[in-house]
This record gives sequence, C-alpha cells and structure tokens, in this order.
Amino acid sequence: MTIGGGFGAKFGGVVDVYAVLLSQATGHPVKIAYTREEDFLDGRPAPGLIMTIKTGVRKDGKILARQAFAYWDVGVQGNGSWASARVKSVYDIPHIDVHGYDVATNKPPTGAYRAPGGPQASFASEAQLNKIAHALSIDPVDFRLRNMREGREVDFKQTLRKAAEKADWWNRTNGPNEGWGVAIGEWTNGNGPSSAVCTLQDDGSVKVFSGLMDITGTDTAMAQIAAEVVGASYDRVSVSRGDTNSAPMAVASGGSQVTFSMGNAVRRAAAEVRERVLEVAADLLEARPDDLDLRDNKVSVRGAPDRAVTLGDVAKAAAKGKGGPISGKGSFAHEPSATTIAAQIVKVEVDPDTGKVWLRRIVQSLDCGKAINPMAVEGQMEGGAVQGVGWGLWEQMAYGPDGRNLNPGFLDYHLATSADLPAIETVLVEVPTDNGPFGAKGVGEPPITPGIAAVQNAIFDAVGVDLHEVPFTPERVRAALREKANRN
Repeated sequence: MTIGGGFGAKFGGVVDVYAVLLSQATGHPVKIAYTREEDFLDGRPAPGLIMTIKTGVRKDGKILARQAFAYWDVGVQGNGSWASARVKSVYDIPHIDVHGYDVATNKPPTGAYRAPGGPQASFASEAQLNKIAHALSIDPVDFRLRNMREGREVDFKQTLRKAAEKADWWNRTNGPNEGWGVAIGEWTNGNGPSSAVCTLQDDGSVKVFSGLMDITGTDTAMAQIAAEVVGASYDRVSVSRGDTNSAPMAVASGGSQVTFSMGNAVRRAAAEVRERVLEVAADLLEARPDDLDLRDNKVSVRGAPDRAVTLGDVAKAAAKGKGGPISGKGSFAHEPSATTIAAQIVKVEVDPDTGKVWLRRIVQSLDCGKAINPMAVEGQMEGGAVQGVGWGLWEQMAYGPDGRNLNPGFLDYHLATSADLPAIETVLVEVPTDNGPFGAKGVGEPPITPGIAAVQNAIFDAVGVDLHEVPFTPERVRAALREKANRN
C-alpha cells in the first residue's frame, strides 16, 4: 500500500528507526504512533535563521558586491549553513563573500523542509533588494531584471516578466493601505538512482513497473511519459508499484527529483519497447523501421496509412517470435539539471489599527522546463505559494526561555486555510533542460522560496513599515506602525 514519501526531513529516519530496532529486539511487529506534540518535537522542522547582509550597488542599480553572515538554529542536530549561498540567487554579482554557521541549541533536531534553507535565505536576500530598489527609486521588478544573469537552460528574466505581466505590474494601483510586493527564489532539483521496467501486453496495453510511490500524481506523469514514447494512448497505460523487496530501485520521494529521475528511467525503458515494436512491425508490414509511424496505438507505413498493425498485433507476433515478449528496462543516476526560478507577486491590505494583513492577490510564475502534467505542476506551485506566504504571515514554532515548545499543536500553530487566501494565479514558463525527460525540471520546491519576501515587500508598500522578523503577525505590524508614528 502507498504510505507516502520520505521527503527531505525524513530521509535520515525518524520514528521508523525506533520501530525497526524494537521489532528486531522482540521478534514481533511493532507500531509506533506519535501524538501531535511528539510529532512537533521530533518531526524535523526547518532550521531558524538570523542573517545580516551588506550589498554594494551603483547609483544606476548595478549590484557590485554582497557579503552575508548567516547563523542557523539547527537544534540539537541538523544543518543549514550550506544554504547560506542562496543569497547570490540568480543575480550577476561579481564579488560575493558568504559565511554560514550552524548553531546548536536546546531545541528539536531540524531537517529539510521544502527547499531546505531556501525560504529563509531568499527572505533576507530579496527583502534587502527591495529596500535598495526603493532607496534608488527604481521599480523592484526592473531592478531585478537589470541584475539577473543569463542562465543556461533557463530564462530568469522571462519568468519574472511573465508574472509581472500576469499581475499587470507596471499599471498596478493601490487602494488605501494596499500594497504590492515582488520576490524571486531559485532551486535546482536533486537527481538520484532510478530504474523501471516497461512491457507491452498482448492486448496492446503498456505497463510500467517501479518502486516509486504515488504521492503527487507521479503515477500520472510516468504513464504520460511511457505513452508518449511508446506511441500508445494514455488510457492504455497502467502503472504498478512494488515494495523495495520486489520492485526495481526507485529514487527517494524528495528533493524535487521524482519526475526528473524516475521520468528518465521510464522514458528509457519505454524507448526500448518502442524500438522493439518498430522492429517487429517492420517484419509484419514488410517495411523498414525508419519508414514506419508509431502513434495512437498502431504502427503504419508512412505515406500508406492503410498498411498498419495495432500494438496488440505486434505484441502477439513478438510473443511467437524468437525475440519473445516485448519489454524494456531503463535506469538513471545523477545527471544534473538546471536551476529553476520561481517569481511571485502579491497584493495585501493592512488594517493600520490592528496590524492585520489580508492577502488580496497571489500571482506566480515558474520555469518548469516542460510541464509533463500541467495541472500537477500548477498544484505544486499553489501548494508552495501557500506555504511561503504562510511562513510570512502565520507559521512559527514558539519557544520559552527553557527551550520548551509553546505551541505543539494546530490549535496554536496557525496554518493557512482557504479562508485566508485569494485565488492563486499561475503562469508556466517552459525552457527545457537538456537532461530532463522531455526537458522537465523539478517543480516541488522552488515555489515556496519567494513568498516571505513578497509579503514583506507588499506590507512595506502598503503602510511603510519594514519588517525583519517572521511571521508578520498583527502584533508585530502594529508595533512597527507605532514605532514609525513615534519617529515622525
């Protein structure tokens, strides 16, 4: 049965390790279930971050240098300092100096949380860039476009422009206490060992077999890839899964690597099936494989569509021939992908009396390389956006002076709900990467990275307060407004 994915935070083993050890010691099945409080304490939350950044910029808006010091709160175990370099992001910065430190504290161990370290580092980086753009009287979108480097297999500028055009950024208007914010984030998907088997059944259907878990519509994507390569219709492809004791090796469910890695393995397995189909069909049709068309569940001679055989005919003929039933296997490991950029623009309204912030609009774009399943890509983008703005406005694990978690449950830990959110508008940009299946890049993690900074910038645009600590609760917004009033 499908039990879900490991994701980054669970890659090293959490509660499952205790169950295995106890089962080995007792010789009996062991089940361990956490209470919600235990899950908060041992579920590997993301590390906290305190970062200071200094950036050198010419009056014309060209970034020349950047220095950053990052201190990551990793609890009793964990790491975050490696993500400090995210402050360079997708910008052309000639001189950069980054220092990252992991600080052990008396808090729960930390782990990878959707683009580990990305939202924290992007918040610090992008919030400061918005401050610089304001100080130089340069539009924050234009300021970013001036400084984005040219990417390989990715178009940073186009992705930001698409979001800005969707939001009608250059014609935006503000009502009372309304403001707009913009930010970008970047990530590069992981890549891991994957393998799959693809077979042509005697009824002409196609079966894909692997050890992959179907947690975000990955079965759909694998079936689509196999169908495209083999020349079968999607409804004629089935995907079956097995456990680690029976199925071909599958990549772990995390790191935005599933479609990238397993998609490549499935594509290669399906390509072997396609090659065999064309060989067998060439004998049946008395033609050369190069002269055949394979699509819509049949093989036909190019220029003579009446000379055709179905995939079922080919499968039956192969089973009776010396080649045997048609099957293919594909493997993949550690071929690099390209950077993926996510851009977000949000509009907020702030109540200056209470400090409450309402989200009025969320517009985002993502360079996904190639959207294998556009609806699933949009779903990942929407989920990431919700988590990003959630970090900005609501989510926080609070601790007392003794290190005790003060809100270990969803009564006091606020997660965004549909009542907190406007409709989310998405734009897909497709600049293929060389090594991805049909050019696809990983899309699971990048959408979370820009949200905090975009909300922070929008609050500043609305009421003129510059917040540096998340979440931007009504109490913090109201306190900043009082401080601003006292200064004036």
